[in-house]
Amino acid sequence: MDETLLEQLNEQQREAVSATEGPVLILAGAGSGKTRVLTYRAAWLIRGLGIPPEEIVAVTFTNKAAEEMKGRISGLLAADAGGSRGIRMGTFHSLCLRILRVEAPRIGYQRDFTVFDTADQTALMKEVVAELRLDPERFAARAVLHRVSAARNRFVTPEEIAAALDDPMSDGGVARAAELYAKRLLAANAMDFDDLILNVLALFRHHPDVERRYRERTRYLMVDEYQDTNRSQYELVGSLSAGTRNLCVVGDDAQSIYRFRGADIGNILRFNEDFPDAKTVHLTRNYRSTARILAAAGNVIRHNRGRIDKELWTENPEGDLITYLQAATDRDEAAFVVDQIRALRRGPGGHDLSDIAVLYRTNAQSRLIEEALVRGGLPYRIYGGLRFYDRKEIKDLLAYLRLALNPADDVSLKRILNVPPRGLGKVTLDTLEESARAQGVSLYETLAGAAVETPPARWSRSVKTLVDLLADLRARAAGGEPASPLIRDLVERLDYQAHLRKTEPGDVESRIENIQQLIAAAQEREAAGDVDLGAFLDGTALISDIESVSGDTGVNLMTLHCAKGLEFPVVFMVGMEENLFPHARSVQAADNEEIEEERRLCYVGMTRARQRLVLSSARERRAFGSLTSNEPSRFIGEVGIGLLRDLSAEWLAASPARFGSGGMGRWGRHDAASRRRPAPSADLGSEDISVAPEEDDVAGAPGAQLKVGMKVYHVKFGYGEIEGLEGRGERQKATVRFSGFGRMKLMTQYAKLQRVPASR
Repeated sequence: MDETLLEQLNEQQREAVSATEGPVLILAGAGSGKTRVLTYRAAWLIRGLGIPPEEIVAVTFTNKAAEEMKGRISGLLAADAGGSRGIRMGTFHSLCLRILRVEAPRIGYQRDFTVFDTADQTALMKEVVAELRLDPERFAARAVLHRVSAARNRFVTPEEIAAALDDPMSDGGVARAAELYAKRLLAANAMDFDDLILNVLALFRHHPDVERRYRERTRYLMVDEYQDTNRSQYELVGSLSAGTRNLCVVGDDAQSIYRFRGADIGNILRFNEDFPDAKTVHLTRNYRSTARILAAAGNVIRHNRGRIDKELWTENPEGDLITYLQAATDRDEAAFVVDQIRALRRGPGGHDLSDIAVLYRTNAQSRLIEEALVRGGLPYRIYGGLRFYDRKEIKDLLAYLRLALNPADDVSLKRILNVPPRGLGKVTLDTLEESARAQGVSLYETLAGAAVETPPARWSRSVKTLVDLLADLRARAAGGEPASPLIRDLVERLDYQAHLRKTEPGDVESRIENIQQLIAAAQEREAAGDVDLGAFLDGTALISDIESVSGDTGVNLMTLHCAKGLEFPVVFMVGMEENLFPHARSVQAADNEEIEEERRLCYVGMTRARQRLVLSSARERRAFGSLTSNEPSRFIGEVGIGLLRDLSAEWLAASPARFGSGGMGRWGRHDAASRRRPAPSADLGSEDISVAPEEDDVAGAPGAQLKVGMKVYHVKFGYGEIEGLEGRGERQKATVRFSGFGRMKLMTQYAKLQRVPASR
């Protein structure tokens, strides 16, 4: 028995690796070396105990994690012939797929069955809805699939699914659709992702001899991220491990954050009830974070009642205090984050941008951070999602606005022609395009002509409605109406939120929040005196055209959910406010489980940080078309006395000019304090940052003279140069090219442009 492997582990890790017989629960705290334990455990079984690799099954939650683990095991077994070859390793779905490729005929499928992806499933469900003559508006394919999948992942059997989906409001329509959908899948010799697990369970239930054979082949079963398993996965683990009972599950109840996907934290909390003879090993030494970050995260998670008690510790340095800032507005908060990032780059032992992550609760929050980074000239990359102005709902609404200014924009027209659905399919579009080419006119002109000339028909009525809508938008835009009321009216007239609920049922809240952020972006420009629709669209185009960065040259932006499994030297957690984080849905929930999940999400975010953790909130935030006020998140108060350094008063006193918001927040008013150069940030390093010119240099003030070629400063758009002037007095407009925002036309009485010395 070669024990050199065990000598490379700490005491707790050795205990976890060597506990190979019987059920074992490894509670692996954040940064405690969970992946290391899993790889060494597999290597120990093979090299230390002589177990054939083919008798070991390891389940991970991503194929990438499986490949990484297999590579590490091979590295540990380099001297052994064959290495990790033979270990069955992968996700629940990939392991079940391998079983079904062999056993599918036993449950009525051929071995060459097809696995349907999301697009395939949606197309099939649309056919089912049509065949059952259900109203496609009430029974949108993706919405029906979402409900069916949620029920099936709760391990609702085919015999029970009709009752589980019985909804008086749908007259049994969803249940009938689910039944026919399953029949059509079988007839097409196809399975969807849910089927892969559920059909294996059905196979085992109806063929005990097959179940017994796979149990015998699964002598040692290891399951990673056990806290994120759902009911069907739980049943599969129980079935495969029932033979030898050599089951090892690894996870952390404090990092269970996928309840909305069907994850059941009870699976890990009840493990010792399911297996009374189980051995429990706590991995509590953290190798990632400073002592203060660990203490703060521990204080927060300790407020959860549904948890397994454990205390993380570290031999890492104590580290800096956790920084907290309550900004006046959400724009000020974004400016603070960017200011601190710049200071971190230039301070002692400066950080690369790739060392820094900005985490937020909802995707919509990225908009202000993205814009602030662009203004600061800092590249960024977004994990697990699209940049704000690249998101579908944003591009849809902006396409309508572009057509209001430029009806010849065929690309935008084709994008929205059938959004929301108007019955204008490919045949209609091909006909219109052919006519446009023949006449040498734009698609819009052809569309407008068709609305007048075509005899009444379903599609012509839809065309006329669309043409009338676009004509109204054009007239309002020509009359000088700004973007925000146009967007609000568009969303209402299109019933766009209902469209999202039908087409994006699993993500509708996030998408509606994105729309509200788009309205907020327009309102912010309008409040600063920029009411020109064209300038607004130009600004969004410039921001969305920033090239994606590669390598490690950009700040990392992501939701807290996407951050799980990652770590960074510096972490900013923004939007730490009640009703945002914790989310309003959780605050208003009848049970405490929603809040506890939000607290676990906060714990995950905090423990991503290795050296520095910065928390921030805003007293006022623009949402749903108006400024809202929220109290700081309860999680801030749970951090603990002596661990938090509150910079709010210090920055309010020192930096109103730097964070001025053009009258939109309490730091927007320029007073005597605004004439002082801000003090360096003592907590995150110092930086000599140019501040806005003094108030008596305001170029648009009475008596001041604006000139073409003059360098100016704007509190929101930064530095720029005047390229043109038109009108006089209160009607005067200045065309200014700003670095980062491009050319904008501003009303000078509102813009408060400030002269910049020629030497700058």
